[in-house]
Amino acid sequence: MKLKAKHIKILNRKFAYKIIRQKKSELKMSSNRKGFFGENTGLLYVNGPPSNPTIFMTFIKKKKDGSWEKPSQKKGRTIKFSLVDIAFILQVLRGDKNAWSTFHSFEERKISISFERDSENKENLKIKAGDYLKLLNYGEIEVFKALLEHTFQEKVISSTEVKKREEFSEPKKKIDQRITEETAQEKENTSVLSETVILEGICRGETEKALLIVFEGNKELWVPKSTIHSSFDSNITSPQKFEIDSWILKKNNLL
Repeated sequence: MKLKAKHIKILNRKFAYKIIRQKKSELKMSSNRKGFFGENTGLLYVNGPPSNPTIFMTFIKKKKDGSWEKPSQKKGRTIKFSLVDIAFILQVLRGDKNAWSTFHSFEERKISISFERDSENKENLKIKAGDYLKLLNYGEIEVFKALLEHTFQEKVISSTEVKKREEFSEPKKKIDQRITEETAQEKENTSVLSETVILEGICRGETEKALLIVFEGNKELWVPKSTIHSSFDSNITSPQKFEIDSWILKKNNLL
């Protein structure tokens, strides 16, 4: 049976509307929120578009009148976390390490942030942001972990290509030439280069002679492979332990 032209137009229009609805649904799924509320403290998790490599967590308290602080009124404490931060938080949520802490700078103030397994009950997690303390139980931890794992994978895939273009704005050959010259010069000026330090970091780039490693605090450094004395996998996006000559870390204010 042949379809008339007007019927074809209607079908095409319906198909277009279906695609639009699907795209809107995907956009809603990629930007999500989740609240974890206790008796006196709440934690609001906000995840934006996959191309944005950050998430936000807002901590709020219950006031004396029983109402909650409102972030829209600039109340509570909002913290931005990078992909590297998320990777370290996931280590605590998965039980790979007991605690992780960092600092958030805001208006010349440093706010301490920590994720720590409860010493009395390892199934609970304590999250501190300044004077805000939120306790998550086992069920909440599982939900929080699932959210972060999904977010991490999604953002790594969506934002990595953009970051790689930015990070390799300097040609690889030029990076290797600079690394070779710096290493040779340091060997001439330093008699002892045997001291090493073990640090955790995430590999975000590689050339023939160097790794681009992101350390805690979102500090990036091109590290000469000749100064790395541990095995590594430059293809994985999770934290690894690197044994590195201390001089390169001291020279770049990482020690």
